[in-house]
Amino acid sequence: MKKFAVLLLFIITTLSSPNLFAQCPTGNVSLSNQQSVDQFVADYPNCTKISGYLYINGNTINDLSGLSKIKEITSYLYIANTQTTKIDFKELQSVGGHLTLSKNSELVEVDFTQVTTANGNLYFQRNLKLEVVDLTNLITNKGDIYFQQNTALKNINICQLGSIKGYFYLFQNTSLTTICFDNLNKVNGYFLIEQSNLENLNTFKNLVTVGNYLSISDNPSLTSCSGLCNLLNGNGVNGNITFQNNPSACSTVNEVKNSCSALAVENELATNFNIYPNPTNGVLNFNYDLIGANYQISDMSGRVIKNKIIKSNTIDISEFKSGVYYLSIINGSTTYTQKIIKK
Repeated sequence: MKKFAVLLLFIITTLSSPNLFAQCPTGNVSLSNQQSVDQFVADYPNCTKISGYLYINGNTINDLSGLSKIKEITSYLYIANTQTTKIDFKELQSVGGHLTLSKNSELVEVDFTQVTTANGNLYFQRNLKLEVVDLTNLITNKGDIYFQQNTALKNINICQLGSIKGYFYLFQNTSLTTICFDNLNKVNGYFLIEQSNLENLNTFKNLVTVGNYLSISDNPSLTSCSGLCNLLNGNGVNGNITFQNNPSACSTVNEVKNSCSALAVENELATNFNIYPNPTNGVLNFNYDLIGANYQISDMSGRVIKNKIIKSNTIDISEFKSGVYYLSIINGSTTYTQKIIKK
């Protein structure tokens, strides 16, 4: 009878344990060392939802792979001061608040490829070995985009994001060469890129609105800012515009705007310019007013055989032998070239 009572007490105690059948804990989760991470994984091996925040902060933490089944965090995700080399939340789809990675000294790679929603700031600061941030499928962000002093960071991939509710801030990511924000069309706050290693800003070709100031400064490899032409040509910046301490073509506001104006003419020529008839017996007509621009005609070897100023909307090549030539229209800094055939 005594043995039965002891067994019954054990069964009741075991069944009343809060962790036995619970897939996830209720409320916030704080993990401050590797032991607490391992214990969480042991207690909740199939946890997919954190109903609160997930706070991970401790310099003995070096392995977060056991958390890779988590799909949703209803509040913020904070990971700081760890020794882990990779953060792989490959199942995570939604973060209800801020997503912060700060001062993880050994962190090299971050994989949040399934995250579609982050309802707060994206904040990546002083992860000194971090090389790649992959948020390929992020489409909703309700805060700022903030990357600062990730000095080894080479690649940021947030290609699907259409708008940023706060500001856009890339500062002192001195190794950064590749970014993808191809779908970004609006930033409600300011827009700043300083001290990167970017060569161009082509990924921002769809950006048309910045709600505050624009600053592009101290980027030693930046030789093309044409990706911002739609923004600048449309007067989409609601604040001061600064370009400084970048190489030629991106070093002043006027330089960038002049380059954008030339590009607009080039695009107009490429889209609407028409030379006819082609092939021709001698006289070429065009449908675009280019009086005052230069034109050159070259043979198949590239030798320039005619170089004149356009005085009307026709060019006479009657003196040329039958064959294939190349007509180049030079309008300011813009050159448009088309193959022509003399019968």
